Amino acid sequence: MFRPYLRTVHEINDTIAAAVALFSNVLLIFLIIKHTPKALEPYSRILLQTCAIDLIYTALIFVLKPHTEFTDGIFLLMINGFLEKVTSPWDFILNLTWCYALFFCMFAMPIPFYYRYVCVCRYNLTVLSIANHEI
Repeated sequence: MFRPYLRTVHEINDTIAAAVALFSNVLLIFLIIKHTPKALEPYSRILLQTCAIDLIYTALIFVLKPHTEFTDGIFLLMINGFLEKVTSPWDFILNLTWCYALFFCMFAMPIPFYYRYVCVCRYNLTVLSIANHEI
């Protein structure tokens, strides 16, 4: 059963988490663009990709503020954000957009690990080779 007192807790949590995520991702983008050493430039592209995915998901969380709940084996997904009062076809589309973004974030997570593996194996990029460059 949906517990209405959790709605306020979720909205506060989503707002604070979105603000922290926005600040930290913008800070990380600034640091990647302005302060990346030459030896670590191959990693900057993959970090920028991760920041972009996180910013898209953060924007969706901030606008939709979705609340998920499992009740008697039924998955409920409710929109609590700015678009809470949308009509029937649009709420379904927004819920699917949030689900798509969630799964996109999960499936994009292994990409940096694979990229590091390729850099180490193909380009023989190790800690010692990075240390010999200008870091």
